[in-house]
This record gives sequence, structure tokens and C-alpha cells, in this order.
Amino acid sequence: MNAMSRRRTAAMGFAVISATAGARAADFKVFYPNVTQGEFEFENRAFDTLDKDPTRTNGRNVTSELGYGVTDWWFTEVENEFKKDPQDKWRYTALSSENIFQLLPQGEDYVDLGFFAEYEIGMKRGDSDTFNFGPIVQKQFGRFLATVNLFVSADIGGTEPEEPHFTYGLEGKYLLTPLFSPGFQVFGDAGPFTHFSPISQQDHRGGPVFFGTWNLFPGKINYEAGYLLGLTHDTPSGTMKFLLEYEISL
Repeated sequence: MNAMSRRRTAAMGFAVISATAGARAADFKVFYPNVTQGEFEFENRAFDTLDKDPTRTNGRNVTSELGYGVTDWWFTEVENEFKKDPQDKWRYTALSSENIFQLLPQGEDYVDLGFFAEYEIGMKRGDSDTFNFGPIVQKQFGRFLATVNLFVSADIGGTEPEEPHFTYGLEGKYLLTPLFSPGFQVFGDAGPFTHFSPISQQDHRGGPVFFGTWNLFPGKINYEAGYLLGLTHDTPSGTMKFLLEYEISL
């Protein structure tokens, strides 16, 4: 078995083992399939919902992450999540482990392919632990970079576990300059696999997002800022999202 085959086998093995463990959708972030060995990442991201309905506005979420490229095919992060539901107070809601497995060498096949696996521990009594997993596909067309996340999200334990859900994230980015690249993102949750929710009750959001990178010494800073429109009746009419990340290779 060659090195790439061993990587694929290890990644899929981890996924099978972890699939016994939980689910969540990924806080309006599109994940990329490529891994850099020895790279540290310090990331903070946040979103805030806007709506005329007081039960759907000011839903806020802040996450902080520390990640490391363990090998040239495995990147892992530890994440702390803080959440404020509409008309509620801030709570520390989850501690999770995110993992990205690079399955193909970057730029050597028709697409770049990775696998995402995240285990999340609910911090409130009665909450389910969750698991989110699935493929990451990326393809560059000239200056246009397209990325697709197709994930399964399933609850484990807790007082009211949900059935497994299908969730997705789509991103298109025009690589204008390192400091500024315009693009868009679309996210959605169609509901349980066994019976998708009616379209009006599904959560789908999409809109413009801007990206950029500042090279520093040492390291670099990446940013994202965007506004996602609610695309269905039961989705908040707007969601502001932000991401700030510092990367350094040691």
C-alpha cells in the first residue's frame, strides 16, 4: 500500500469510528481540503442574525480555535463555542475537536479532495454530543476557486436528540488580489434524512463574502466578512458573519 492509500485508509477509518459519536452544522464556515504540516492557526469567528421577528434576531455565536498541521495530510483543531439565542443570555455551549484529512495531493488531480470530521461535546446538561462529517471538494478554474462541503450531522445522547441531518456549504471566490478577493457563500440544512422538512422550514442562507490575507513576519492574517440573506421563510432575514485567523509555520 503506497503512502497516499495509507492516508485515505486512515482518514476513512477515523470517520467510521467517529460516526458512532455526534452532529452539528459548521457555524457558516466553508472548510478547505488542503493541509500544511507544522502550521499553527489561531482563529476567531462570529455571526449575528437580523430579523424583524424578535425570536429570530440577535442570535449570536462566537467560536475560538487553536489548530495544528500534525502531518502533511492531517490538520486538527480544538474549538470553544459561545452562543446567545434570541432573547437569551450568553452560554458556553460546546467544546469540540475538528479534523481535516487531505486525501489527494493539492493540484495533482482533477479536484482537491479532503474529509472533515468533528466531534462536539455539549456543555449544558441534557444537550446531545454531536458529530459532523463528510467530503470537502475544491476546484480552481483560472482565478475562480470553488469549494463544496457536503456533511452529515447527527446527534448522540442528550434528552432530545435529533435525527441525522444533511448540511452543506458552498463557496465561490474570485482570486483578485491577496488582500481582497470577492466571492459568495451559501449554507443550508435540509432537515432529517428520512423526511426532509418542507422548503419553507429548511434553513438556507447565502450572500456576498469578502476574503483577504495580510502577510506579516512571522505568519499571516486571513479574514472573511459577509452578509447572508435568508432564502426561506423560517430563516432569519440576514446573518452577518466574520472570521479572523492568524497562521504561522514553525
